[in-house]
Amino acid sequence: MKTFALLLLLLPSLAAAAPVPEASLREALRDAARRALPDTIVEVEIHGLRTRGTVDLPEGVEPELRVRGDGDWLGHVAAKIEVFGGGEPLGTLQVTMDVAGWVEVPVTRSPLARGSAIRSGDLAMARREVGGLARGTVSDPTALLGRVLKKDLGFGDLLCEGDLEEPVD
Repeated sequence: MKTFALLLLLLPSLAAAAPVPEASLREALRDAARRALPDTIVEVEIHGLRTRGTVDLPEGVEPELRVRGDGDWLGHVAAKIEVFGGGEPLGTLQVTMDVAGWVEVPVTRSPLARGSAIRSGDLAMARREVGGLARGTVSDPTALLGRVLKKDLGFGDLLCEGDLEEPVD
């Protein structure tokens, strides 16, 4: 009977608590990644968020989340989220996730033939995931102007140093 009475006493406090909303976790993690990454990253996406531990928020309390992470904020990332409510610490969550960063890079606006000199009208800017960029991808469109192509390029192709003749001074 005592156990049942204790359970009845705890029941209202359990019903009034709620876990930290996943949307709040994702927003805090995106903000932390943006602060840790260079300004060239124009967008950050969080995928495969996995949380270890639980922190229950008292009813009506808006969580304040402080994210701590070490190392590179691209790829597979582990972080700690300290949860506060009303200025008081409520607990810590351990999270792992995959972070994708996006940059703006020049691409071809239309197919270009080998031997062509690149003009400003030949280029457009496109958003691409950092992890999918080839080594030597040129990110500054002004560095491409006047350069001559070593090979044919199609619509929307990235431009890499290996695709270009050496610049003529």
